[in-house]
Amino acid sequence: MPLIAPGTMYGGRSNQVDFRVSKVFTVGHGRVQAMFDMFNLFNASPVLTLNNTYGAAWQRPQSILQGRLLKFGGQVDF
Repeated sequence: MPLIAPGTMYGGRSNQVDFRVSKVFTVGHGRVQAMFDMFNLFNASPVLTLNNTYGAAWQRPQSILQGRLLKFGGQVDF
């Protein structure tokens, strides 16, 4: 018999906000699109996985949401 019934104990809710800005420029007969992405905008660090094995490390976080990440990109259409 388990110490805690399955499906009765959960970790906290995880929220992540991502943001993108892009701009399209017309150059001759083609288009150039510049992009800027920001992932985990508010730099939250909620727990994603917990150790559920009973013992000294019980309920210790095993992984958290990665930190803020920036990405620049571009696309050329001709």
